[in-house]
Amino acid sequence: MDINELQNESIISLNKKIKEQYEKLKNLLNEVRKKEVPPEVSYHINPLIDKVNNLSSFDKRLALILHNTQKEIIKILEKETQIVPRNFYTKKWTPLGMAVFGIPIGAALSGASGNSGLLGAGLAVGLAVGAGRGKKLDKKAKEENRVLDFDY
Repeated sequence: MDINELQNESIISLNKKIKEQYEKLKNLLNEVRKKEVPPEVSYHINPLIDKVNNLSSFDKRLALILHNTQKEIIKILEKETQIVPRNFYTKKWTPLGMAVFGIPIGAALSGASGNSGLLGAGLAVGLAVGAGRGKKLDKKAKEENRVLDFDY
């Protein structure tokens, strides 16, 4: 099963932000078509595209709907095929590292020394750990040819 085409060019006529979101979604779909995706992935993506094709240009939340559709497609691709956009894991793991590693390390340093300024040092450590992990996963995905030529 092929991935449907975006056919609702009329929704981009007036607003620059909507046009940019529409073009990004169109580029994402073009990149996905270049990869061999299983039919069940197309089965999940096509209803999202049909929803966009049925949108009215009068909808005030149009840019948000286009952005959320793009995010949903990326989520489906990552979950079902492990195909991801460029720098996907770095963008995902950097804040995760700060939250999971940085805050506890900073709290421990701060509590042990009595200096609350060391909380920020923990965040820096978490940032480095998360970014390093993300870059490693991005490199692995690139080596396995699972990266789309797309920035989100």
